[in-house]
Amino acid sequence: MGDDARYDRLLRRAFENSSISDLVAPYEAMGYGDMTPIPHEIISEMPNGRILLNNNCVEYLKMMLEVTQLKRAEVPFVLIGETAGDTNKVLFDDFYTIGSESASKLEDAQCDVQMVINKHEELVPNFKERIREMQRKGDGSRAIICFGHTHPRLGFYYGTYSMGDYKNVIQFDDSIKWVRRAVGDDRAQTLGCMVAANGDIDFMFYDRNVINFYKFTDVRGMNSRNEEEILQSYTFNTPY
Repeated sequence: MGDDARYDRLLRRAFENSSISDLVAPYEAMGYGDMTPIPHEIISEMPNGRILLNNNCVEYLKMMLEVTQLKRAEVPFVLIGETAGDTNKVLFDDFYTIGSESASKLEDAQCDVQMVINKHEELVPNFKERIREMQRKGDGSRAIICFGHTHPRLGFYYGTYSMGDYKNVIQFDDSIKWVRRAVGDDRAQTLGCMVAANGDIDFMFYDRNVINFYKFTDVRGMNSRNEEEILQSYTFNTPY
């Protein structure tokens, strides 16, 4: 209860810091609670931000989307990558999922990232090693872990983050603080990602230093010919 209340306070502060509280209020008045949609249109863009997914990650997210559309259920996943030096450009080259045998049994619209972590004992050690790799580089690169989930085509607002999703992004960042302490590096960061049923791949960053959210609208992927292609991101028009 204490943590949930703290995440709620941080979310409110983030809305205040970005001066969007008045824009959020009409959606809160709908009475959906944590399912309240927060229009991505009112979230600031990450300055000079870019996401690049290698081909394996692109194909993996396509598979997650297929499972989502088939089962009409949320599917959690994790991506691991790094920044290009001390920039806001992120390359993802590794991924983890709950496993096809579990995904095939999903019946309800639910998502539990902890399920992914529990199923992959190597996830945290691999992320720690990625951090150490960035430390050895010494060029300002940061290790990035992204906790994501899919949204099936349910309801009018399936293509945008919910109030609960934003609080989860804060929680994701909070969840790796012990990893940062273990390796002595505060620069390791988290991202959130929501893959919507319409094909949008929406990355979100919570900056714990300024308490604010930023979206990555420039998302690209490598195809089988090792060519860079622009991927669909934040095209969903949030109804009002």
